Amino acid sequence: MKYGQDTVDRVRSIMAPGNPVPGDVLSGRQRDPHRQETHDRILNGERTDPPAPPGPSGARGLGGWRPRGGRAWRVIAPVAAGLAVAGLVTGLTLAVGSPAPVRRPATGALATADQGMPRFYVTLTSPGQSGRIYAQVHASQTGQVLSQVRTGFIGNGMGISADQSDRAFVIDAAAKNDTLHDRIVLYLLRVSADGHSTTLTRLPLVLLPAGSPDVVDGIAVSPDGAKLAVALQVNQKPNVVNPNPRGEIVVYSLTGGGTQTWTAPGDKAVPWNPAWTGGSQYLTFVWQDQITGTQWFFAGRSQVRRLDTAAPGRDLLASQVLVTGGGPVGYIQAASAGPGDAPIIAAVFQVPSTGTSGTAHMRLVALSAATGAVTQVFVRHDARYVGQVQEGSAVARCQVLGADPTGQHTLAVCPDLARIDHGVLTPLPNDSSLVAAAW
Repeated sequence: MKYGQDTVDRVRSIMAPGNPVPGDVLSGRQRDPHRQETHDRILNGERTDPPAPPGPSGARGLGGWRPRGGRAWRVIAPVAAGLAVAGLVTGLTLAVGSPAPVRRPATGALATADQGMPRFYVTLTSPGQSGRIYAQVHASQTGQVLSQVRTGFIGNGMGISADQSDRAFVIDAAAKNDTLHDRIVLYLLRVSADGHSTTLTRLPLVLLPAGSPDVVDGIAVSPDGAKLAVALQVNQKPNVVNPNPRGEIVVYSLTGGGTQTWTAPGDKAVPWNPAWTGGSQYLTFVWQDQITGTQWFFAGRSQVRRLDTAAPGRDLLASQVLVTGGGPVGYIQAASAGPGDAPIIAAVFQVPSTGTSGTAHMRLVALSAATGAVTQVFVRHDARYVGQVQEGSAVARCQVLGADPTGQHTLAVCPDLARIDHGVLTPLPNDSSLVAAAW
């Protein structure tokens, strides 16, 4: 997903149900009777990558967190159904058929929490000003960098998804460094059994053509390696003050079948964080919709939803609502949901309802899948801001990056990188140029 790309989205929200939408901001609009969260988007063309090149140690101290891929108006234009992806199928089939990764027995107080944790996680970083993205393989226990390889470039799609073998990762990135929106393509990263060597292969699927204003907002490989889910924002009116995004979820068959697309045509919306849960049928995602206002300030709703890809119909609003943000929960910035009754790990925030300066209150929390209530707070982080640009940077510091298929092991930042294993948070070496991560 995420960050320093040419179009950066800034988010602002009113969390308390009793707080109205400021009438002087949303021109011609009455105060929101439903007291929805209110957030604004600020489009910013600058990258603020640190100048230092990536080092073998990976960690560069407790640097600031860049918004993941930008929280931009991120979209993917639908690709024709039946697109040949033989190279991707072959790569994933080999990965899924690989021997299960060796996991060292855990010892000490965290033995229970660490049980079943993936052996490796992979981060995408983009240090310096070149726009180049580096994939680094880390040991999950310690965060130590085991190997590194150059991939694509920052663009309108920057994300990573792991398959269930813990040895194959699919990456979406720009094919070259081009400020005019180069193609967004896929790479297959295969990791050796010990993590010390990698093989990177460019795959034949093009998610976005060159020059597209749309942005890929997350990818997810199904556990059986047969499908690729893509969250996308279709920008129906590029370069206008009043945005009109259409959110879509597209599932590509990697075995020669057709492509399926779910959308909500009458709902201005953006989807995030697609993830397969409970097998290769159900897909969870963050849904921000009912957007009104302008690209600088608009009202909306935040939810975590579950889509049954085997059910009839193609309406995203028919998907199951797991959690709705607002009130004491806060605005849902990012989330991951496991199968069954596994807790939903979410990054949420609250900011003052009015004014252009204040303190953003961010939390990394566990939400009950049954009630939607906060059941555990892992991290609290406050940040002062003056002006909308600083505000947008502040609320982007807490993100959920990815979870394993069980939903019990999650990677997140708030504002530093950490893993959550069975409700226990463990800090990991932080990198200020972090773009995305997965395991």
